[in-house]
Amino acid sequence: DKAEAAAETAKQTFEQGRLGADLPAIEVAKADLQQGLGVLAAFVKAGLVASNSEARRQVQGGGLKVNDAAVTDDKAQLTLKDLT
Repeated sequence: DKAEAAAETAKQTFEQGRLGADLPAIEVAKADLQQGLGVLAAFVKAGLVASNSEARRQVQGGGLKVNDAAVTDDKAQLTLKDLT
């Protein structure tokens, strides 16, 4: 059942271009984005990596994306303009 639910979420997200109901999400305070949230910290906060060091290694290897674009600068800041 869980595999089928995951497959349906992936289909909705990647094939149909909409967010699946089971897609994980995190909340970020608007003030954090207004100030600029470091991309490394954002990935740690989202639980996608365990540490800033791991996030940095993933950036260097081309393994992290924001809005379907690879993150190439480990000092990049996410702002309100990054919301989709």
